[in-house]
Amino acid sequence: MLKKSNLFIVGLFILTLFFIFQDRLRANTIKEAKIAYSKRNFAKAIKLFKSYSSANPSSGEPYMYMGYIYESQKNYPQSIQMFQRAVDLKLPAKKKLTCYLKIILFYKYLRAWNHVIHYSNRYLTMSPNNKNIIKIRSKAYAQRGKDTPVLVYNKDTKKEETKKDDKKITKEHSKETSHKNTSLAVKTEKNKTKKKEETVVINTNKKKVSERPKVIKKEKPVKKVVNKKKNHIAEKKSVKVKDLEYYNKLLSQKPEDESALWSISLIHFVQKEYTLADKYLSFLNEKHPSDKMYLYKHGVVKLRLGKHEEAIDKFRKSLRLTDESDVRLLFSLHLNMGKTYFELKDNGMARAHFEQALQFKEHSGARIAICKIDYTAARYENALKSTDLILKETPDETSALMYRGLSQLHMKKEVEGYKNLLLFEEKVLKSYNPVTSIPTEYHESLFYLSNFYFYKSDYESSSKYLYTIEEMYKNSLEYLFLKGRVHFHLKNYTRAILDLEKLSDNSEALYYIAKSYAALKNFDKLKEFLKKAADKKESYWKEALSDKEFGEYLSQKKYQDFIGRKGIEPEVKKNEQVTKSNETKEVKLENKTEDVKKEEKQSPIPEKKEEKKVEVKPQKPPEKKAELPAEKTDNKTPSVNKTEPAASNKQLSEK
Repeated sequence: MLKKSNLFIVGLFILTLFFIFQDRLRANTIKEAKIAYSKRNFAKAIKLFKSYSSANPSSGEPYMYMGYIYESQKNYPQSIQMFQRAVDLKLPAKKKLTCYLKIILFYKYLRAWNHVIHYSNRYLTMSPNNKNIIKIRSKAYAQRGKDTPVLVYNKDTKKEETKKDDKKITKEHSKETSHKNTSLAVKTEKNKTKKKEETVVINTNKKKVSERPKVIKKEKPVKKVVNKKKNHIAEKKSVKVKDLEYYNKLLSQKPEDESALWSISLIHFVQKEYTLADKYLSFLNEKHPSDKMYLYKHGVVKLRLGKHEEAIDKFRKSLRLTDESDVRLLFSLHLNMGKTYFELKDNGMARAHFEQALQFKEHSGARIAICKIDYTAARYENALKSTDLILKETPDETSALMYRGLSQLHMKKEVEGYKNLLLFEEKVLKSYNPVTSIPTEYHESLFYLSNFYFYKSDYESSSKYLYTIEEMYKNSLEYLFLKGRVHFHLKNYTRAILDLEKLSDNSEALYYIAKSYAALKNFDKLKEFLKKAADKKESYWKEALSDKEFGEYLSQKKYQDFIGRKGIEPEVKKNEQVTKSNETKEVKLENKTEDVKKEEKQSPIPEKKEEKKVEVKPQKPPEKKAELPAEKTDNKTPSVNKTEPAASNKQLSEK
């Protein structure tokens, strides 16, 4: 036993020594890498940083330094990849902010606005008061959607305003870091001294530049459009008209000019003239059936026109022609295919394409679409997970807040659900004014908000949302029930009755109708609907005695008597008593003696009454008829004389 325990202690000691020396070795490698970096021995530094990162996969520091190395070598795409890796791993806050800044400026320079928005949101979560990043983000939001599949830009024709912003930002962050080359904007300023214009082309199709027809653009007075804010929209429209005129002239001279056809189709697409864009793109696809960009754009146009099957056909053809390296086009294809399948209500295929799109690029629109699919399929936990991912990147995303709140309400987390819906309400009301302009995709949340305000006794707010969503929910029984009650509390009693009368099986709706007629002072209708409600739910008889909505009727005797009788009228009771008394009288008449009948014969009027009563008597026993003597019935009416003598003759013959 002692030997085993000694061996165990020795083993532990060896392991601790191993870990201590391993940590020291790791510390030595990062130190050596930093020394090599400071001596500008970049090849050795990269090797050491890579070895350190393989030993410490959670550390982002080696990737940050490799980003600086590639930046100094003017290999900007590689440096940005390193900074992106560094940001996703463990890194001190100040260093992470500088990495974010470099990524933002790089994508701003390339005018990839979606990336700018993504990383600026991340930056602002760490330092929300940075005004320059807020400006960049707002500009990116304004420019979003204007990215083209082929970006052509000149380093010399960059705007002066963006350069000034870059200078300000780099000055702020130069204090935080000890590195000399802190911004990509400084690099671009150095390149200004070059006499020739350097144009950088990002071609997603991986074709030669000669194969792809570039968009022909005329030189336009850009300064006028920027400076004159009042005439900004008018000048933009005039520019588009001039472009159309220019390309139409070109097509009149050269009807099959590929670049002119492509440019004019894009102009019509931007102006939402999809039928005209379809016309030009169909001509281009006939002439160039193997061009993936023409097929993709034609598919988007078909989607906008509602021709979903044709759109999917175009997307599939484009997908077959697209290489794996063309990440941007693959993302766009899968995203639009997901949208098309979603509109066709094929949620399985839609979800698959949205997930494939996310493999190429993180996109809030694809996340929201997956969240919507999970919500409609009642997978509320999955929907909540999707909203968590969206709100981490963009905390102000209205759709994510809406689906988060609705999912929590369905999971019976009412407090959290309504909190998120109220946050959603704030964002929506800022974007859409008046309320009637809120899109239909948000109407379900407005229904829940109207219900929330109803129970908070804010009937004006409730009715405001109810009228906004009327077109979608006009045939819904829940909607009519809520709307009728809101009208009642707003004292629109006739409207309340019109809505609630459609709910004939709902006891509470019938009770509200009775109260509405009480306010309109129609006592007969009040009685009718109160009885209908109480027949379905008996507790309404007690409730109606103390409900203040019945007003002056509470003190009236006729109302109290009606409730006391539970809706049964007194005339009905009288009729029941008459029928009972008639039955007792008939029994008594059957047991009358001969003396009573002799007295009835003396007066003619009672005789007629007796005859009527004898005719009315139900199931008279034959024995009592036989007991009466035949002589006494000789002076009676013909109906009686015909029957009784016949019986007596039969008896005589039998005797």
